[in-house]
Amino acid sequence: MTDKLLLTDRDVEELFGIPRSTQAKGRMTGNFCPHIKRGRSVFYLRSDMETWLAGLRRQSTSDNAPDTSKSESHE
Repeated sequence: MTDKLLLTDRDVEELFGIPRSTQAKGRMTGNFCPHIKRGRSVFYLRSDMETWLAGLRRQSTSDNAPDTSKSESHE
């Protein structure tokens, strides 16, 4: 595994098995790891990616999933 601090979308695909198309969709909806955009390039801090992935861990299928929605209730 690489020791790079900044990961490209290709690195994330290779290291964590998350397809680049899934990353792009998640970035558009705000349901993916925080990222850095420089020109057309996308980068992730390795520490952000590891923290984000750790937040998705569950002990069982009955555990509540994290709330990744960005919508707010206007009641």
